[in-house]
Amino acid sequence: MLFEAVQNGDLEKVTVLLDTGADVNERDEKFFNTALHRSIFAQRNRPELIDLLISRGADCNALNKKYLTASELALEKKLDDLAKHMILRETEHIDNHLAYFLLIRRGNLQLLEFLISIKSLKYEDEILIIAKAYGELKLKNVPLKEHMEAYLNEILINHDYWLVNDGGGGRQRKQDRVQNVHRIREIVDNVRELVTSYDNYNLMDVDSIFLLRLSYILENIFFIRNQYKELPLHHVEFCIGEYRIYLYCP
Repeated sequence: MLFEAVQNGDLEKVTVLLDTGADVNERDEKFFNTALHRSIFAQRNRPELIDLLISRGADCNALNKKYLTASELALEKKLDDLAKHMILRETEHIDNHLAYFLLIRRGNLQLLEFLISIKSLKYEDEILIIAKAYGELKLKNVPLKEHMEAYLNEILINHDYWLVNDGGGGRQRKQDRVQNVHRIREIVDNVRELVTSYDNYNLMDVDSIFLLRLSYILENIFFIRNQYKELPLHHVEFCIGEYRIYLYCP
């Protein structure tokens, strides 16, 4: 009954059905669509149905038989405005980092560009969030679609170029040095916490705090790398790892 009400665009009936226990994430048998997928084909009240379903807990990451989320299905049907509206509603009540994390993982460039347009963050803030989300996904070995990975790498490479060629004066360079010293201290402090708080011989001794500290280390290294390109930081990281192996496994 919920699918039929959604398809008809009957907002009032959909509300009543949800109020009386209808499962907002129920799937149809033929296409494995949820009510949110079906809202794309509603005869009327599409944006209002999307608002209602998402507010009632519709899973925006649910995939149908074609492995499409509802927003991706909207794009496939050339309903870009509806897809953007879904992204707006999906991300308006979650923090920016999680929003970018979810959209990068989803792997659709157009949806990510919708998110960038919706959030309208400052350039540096946006780059920081993208770098952190990308780093966490790589750290967790989450496979990314090739075109998404290429897009993210291009963004970060362009950011590197911007940093090198920004033409900042002496005052800006001094501020950068102060910030980099702070970042180096943060890296050292977080590495020290990881070394002292976790079992060196138990690879399963990992929790959310461990991942948070590790992502913070990577985030700070990312920015320092841009300022000190003459330092072979990748080699330094490798040597530190080799030294720790030698130290604990003689």
